[in-house]
Amino acid sequence: LDTIDIINLIPFGIEYKDKIFGQEFNDITDSILISVRYAFFNQYYDKVHVSRHGLIILGNNSYLLSLKIPDQFSLEDLVYVTSYWIDINNTNDSISKIFYRKILLKNERNALSKISETVHKGYSKLAVQRMLWTFIVTWHQLSNSKNSTNRNTYQAILNTNGFYLFTLFIYHKLQGSQGSSSIHSQIGFNTGDKMKYYKEKMYFSPLVLTILNDSNIDILDQFVFHTSDNFSDIQYVTSTGLQVSSFRGSIYGRYEFRLDGICFNKSVYEIHIHNQTIRYCTYYICHAPSHAIEQAR
Repeated sequence: LDTIDIINLIPFGIEYKDKIFGQEFNDITDSILISVRYAFFNQYYDKVHVSRHGLIILGNNSYLLSLKIPDQFSLEDLVYVTSYWIDINNTNDSISKIFYRKILLKNERNALSKISETVHKGYSKLAVQRMLWTFIVTWHQLSNSKNSTNRNTYQAILNTNGFYLFTLFIYHKLQGSQGSSSIHSQIGFNTGDKMKYYKEKMYFSPLVLTILNDSNIDILDQFVFHTSDNFSDIQYVTSTGLQVSSFRGSIYGRYEFRLDGICFNKSVYEIHIHNQTIRYCTYYICHAPSHAIEQAR
């Protein structure tokens, strides 16, 4: 399987420098170092694991459990996204493969452009800038542990454009939803604090297969989630207060940085830049060194 192009999936395969999750008995890869500090719901991660059972796990924890059987959300101290968590066994299966790779703008502009277009359909205001980095996992032609003739193909994709984070779930084929435990698949993501999580409403049911004909961005089989901040219409407050983060550089010497991490409530906070009061904002982007922050309180 050198190259695989399926019309609704991001292209994958050896030609795209994907790595293949070996068919040994390990259910979870070793830590995979990623090239960004990925701020999944305000917690930073620089390592991930891939599970053969459909999860991307964030963080560098050691997992004594295989996470083979789908479990109820929310789960404490386990941070992950899962496009299709199902009990599978591909150790002796010559058809099924699990591919994963990191994508940077400098080496795969076409792939990032396609991903950017998809994200923009769901979050047009937040995804004005194209994606700069992606981690993509493809579970290709995997059979479940209960029926080896049923095959599932899907992707889970972590993305950032330097300002916001997004998670994509893309489905090509779903033929089975149960493993040897007879428990149906689970779909969603979990932050590990037992408070912030999302689970697809059809989880643990045969109806989970119908997600193949559904979408939250009006493109069948595709789902986009904004995974930067908390689940609330209220802007978040962090214990660290004001945060200053640099994002984009320029050949002319300037770089952009962003103020965020506090609730910019006009009755409590004011942001002053060059003696100008900035109102009604949840973040502010500046340029340095030509623009400087004089005061922020």
